[in-house]
Amino acid sequence: MKKCFFALVLPLALLLTACGREPRPAALLLGQAADLNESEPLLVIDGQNIPAWEYLYWLALDCRQMEERCEAAGEPVDWTAPLSEGGTPEDLVKADALADTALYAAVGTWAAAYGCTLTDAERNALPERHYAYLTLEQGRHLTETGVQYAKLYALYETPGSALAPAENELALFEQQTAPLTAERLLIPFGSDREAARQKAAE
Repeated sequence: MKKCFFALVLPLALLLTACGREPRPAALLLGQAADLNESEPLLVIDGQNIPAWEYLYWLALDCRQMEERCEAAGEPVDWTAPLSEGGTPEDLVKADALADTALYAAVGTWAAAYGCTLTDAERNALPERHYAYLTLEQGRHLTETGVQYAKLYALYETPGSALAPAENELALFEQQTAPLTAERLLIPFGSDREAARQKAAE
C-alpha cells in the first residue's frame, strides 16, 4: 500500500495545485486516493509515528511553492525534466517534503531531550493560526513545534548551555561544510525584467 501511496501522491498533488485548490482538500483527497486514514501513521522517524497528514501537508505545500517560483520566473513547470544535479523536480519536491517532515519530528525529539517542551501556560498563550489544508488541531501541532524550535534556538544562542557550540566546533563545521552552488536564481520581475536581473546579480 505504501508503494501505491507514493506513486499516487505526487500526480494528485500536482493536479490539485494546478487547479488552484487549497491544501486541505489536497491532503484529504490524497489520503483517500491512497486508501489511507490521514491520521494513521505513515512514517516512523526517531521512534515517532508520523501521521499521513504531516507528509501530505508538506508535499502539497512544496508542490505549490515550486509552481509559484516557476510562474514568477516566467517558466513552465516540467515535473519530469532532468535536473543537472540528478533527479527531476518531482523527485525534488518529494525529497523536500520528507525533509520537512523529518525536521519537525527532530524538533519534537530535541525539545523533549533538552527541556524545551511547552508548559501549559505557553500552550494556552499560543496564537490561533489557521493553516490552509489543516484542521485547527493539526495546525496547532505545527504551531507548537515552531515554538519549540524557537526555544531550542534560544538555548543554542545561550553561552554555556547544553546546545551552545564551542568556538572551535563552529570553525570546524565551517571548514568541513562544502559551499553551495546555485544554478539559477528565480526572481519575480513583473514588468521590469532588467531590474529583476540587477537584483539577482546583487
